[in-house]
Amino acid sequence: AAVRRFLATPPRTGSAPFTVLCPATPGSARVDPTAATWTFDAPRAPLDALADHYVDDPTWRRRFDALLGDAPVLAHHLPAARVTVALGRPTLCALHSLWPSVQAEGAEAADARAGPRAAACASLLEHAAAILVATTAEREALLRTAPAAARARDLAARVHVVPQAPSPFLVRLAARSGLARRRAAWRRRLVPRAAADDVVLYAVGRCVPYKRPLEVIEAFVRVAGDVPHAHLLVVGPPTDAPYAARCADAARAAPPSIAARIVLAGPQRLEAAPLAGDVFVHASRFESWGRAMDEALVMGRPAVLAPSPFLAE
Repeated sequence: AAVRRFLATPPRTGSAPFTVLCPATPGSARVDPTAATWTFDAPRAPLDALADHYVDDPTWRRRFDALLGDAPVLAHHLPAARVTVALGRPTLCALHSLWPSVQAEGAEAADARAGPRAAACASLLEHAAAILVATTAEREALLRTAPAAARARDLAARVHVVPQAPSPFLVRLAARSGLARRRAAWRRRLVPRAAADDVVLYAVGRCVPYKRPLEVIEAFVRVAGDVPHAHLLVVGPPTDAPYAARCADAARAAPPSIAARIVLAGPQRLEAAPLAGDVFVHASRFESWGRAMDEALVMGRPAVLAPSPFLAE
């Protein structure tokens, strides 16, 4: 339905002649024909049909000038990327986390290089007109580890460092009056056992192994007995259900006085964790500069990072 609405919308002219098409992540279908950016989502099968049917359609040709998305989303929407290449439009690929071959070590690295996501990303790196990374260290790692086919197409000239930007919503929120009242409300809702002068450490992100929330929980359990005024808040969807169950088991297995200070809150609103928490904990060793880091800085929260050359900047 989103694709049909998109195709039924007259092409934009006048004030916004350059249109960027952004495939959305699965489950977030939306079309805004009034905006300069059209965003749509559809299951893989309709997009395959779209690729087959609209490559030579002149109406489709004038719908957009470029395709933009981060690597996992574009890997999910490879048919849309194929349409873009076939039409001679540029594809811009943003890497918000590192190339899969450097996200793991040992046997895991071999699996990452051979996996379907790596194959899809390799195709994107080969054909993208521009690849956007957040830090210089990430650019150097990408140039060092990318597939030969991508490097052969003048990869160095196509990789650009574009620093991550915080959410405009949080920037506005941090500048508003009444922030202390909002903070107290979120703190009561998410960490009801925390007193006003207690310290709440918080971790944000999907519950998956490479983000290492389990290591955060285990580290907190080790030290929390000596810091009775500390609490841990873990926010994010249980994307990997078995791994999320391990995290919950680790929290429950802690001594009762410590387990009572660990909150696994699941998915929450964007501002929830940085308002309820005091210290941001980022345990991933293989991600570049993520938006959660900017959210912490905008809200004035200090950050504790796992050792990573990609976060040195």
